[in-house]
Amino acid sequence: MELGKYKAFISTLIVDEVTCILLKQKASELLNEDRHYKIVNQLKENKNLFLKCYEIAQKHIDYILALEQKGVLSIINQMPDLNLFSSTMNQYWLFPRNATHLSIMLSYNIPHIITTDKDFLRVDQIKVHSCDSAMFIK
Repeated sequence: MELGKYKAFISTLIVDEVTCILLKQKASELLNEDRHYKIVNQLKENKNLFLKCYEIAQKHIDYILALEQKGVLSIINQMPDLNLFSSTMNQYWLFPRNATHLSIMLSYNIPHIITTDKDFLRVDQIKVHSCDSAMFIK
């Protein structure tokens, strides 16, 4: 993708998810803590910790924006139609976040997803690729 061989799409929802994970992972590392609630509480209460963790999150956001500027990544900034969201959630018994991802994909006719989430394997309308096999998408 970085070389322009493939065109990729990402939603702002994915950027949100990854950014949150990066914040929590960095905080976990700095605090030497693995309990989720303690990590989140510290991020909310300790501005210095948050700012240290934000550095890695900002690098992620900058990378996404650079790929968009290069023209190899399109950022989808809208949420799906609620009827489609509801039907995908019900039909494929997906949690809301995954139903949102799938609904966006269906709305934009995006047939492939790169994910580690096995819930998408239940969806016959898309092709699921692990991160390792992503280079083989055509």
